[in-house]
Amino acid sequence: AFKIKDKTYTMQKSIQFTDKQYYCKQAVLDGLYDLFKNVSELFKANNINVFAIAGTLISVVRHGYFMPWDDDIDLGYKYEEEHEKIKKLNKELKRMNYSLYECVPGFVVQDRKNRAVTMDLFGICVNNDAENNRSKSVEYQYGAPFVDKKATFLCCSYWPKEVFMPCEINKVKKASICGLEIYVPKNAEMVLQKHYGESVMTEVRGVPSSKVHVLRYLQFMMPFLEKNISHEVGDYIAKHLLM
Repeated sequence: AFKIKDKTYTMQKSIQFTDKQYYCKQAVLDGLYDLFKNVSELFKANNINVFAIAGTLISVVRHGYFMPWDDDIDLGYKYEEEHEKIKKLNKELKRMNYSLYECVPGFVVQDRKNRAVTMDLFGICVNNDAENNRSKSVEYQYGAPFVDKKATFLCCSYWPKEVFMPCEINKVKKASICGLEIYVPKNAEMVLQKHYGESVMTEVRGVPSSKVHVLRYLQFMMPFLEKNISHEVGDYIAKHLLM
């Protein structure tokens, strides 16, 4: 059993994960709850639509609470519709003691008091064929992950690689996580099985790499690194230092 904001949660027996050395610190778990609650309310007030993806979608569908070993929040949004609206909330987020960083392929929101508490916002847009620039209308991917037709090193080593069909992001439904309202794809379990395999609902596979998550504390440098670091240096960092 573990707690989030003084409420006790017990892991389901079918997906028991007992290696508590990977559990997040209490301040992180509580911080993630507050971050999600505060940002969700801000987005709702500004008519910004987001939905759970990646680890947070697993948390919602498989558990109903934030997995105690998942140290961030993952949300998706339609790039063309929401990106500029999110960018305009920078000052408001600062007043709430959060920092907003724009980086491929979306944004990161970070608690300014506890930088281990972060939310990744993935802009999802129509997947463009890099060779002939024709739009594939039936497939969506995380937005703008390429520089000069090459994936940035952060995209390769850090961000998820999920690809979505229109029905998976255009049809969402209400769900809850730790008692808070959250939206998920209507066919959420099928989406998870496609991205992570059929056993995703019962199998816990690994935990975040401690090397990769050193970047949590360097979050403010990400936009600069992505714009200025060479592909060669980036590839070396991704292959030899982060993995």
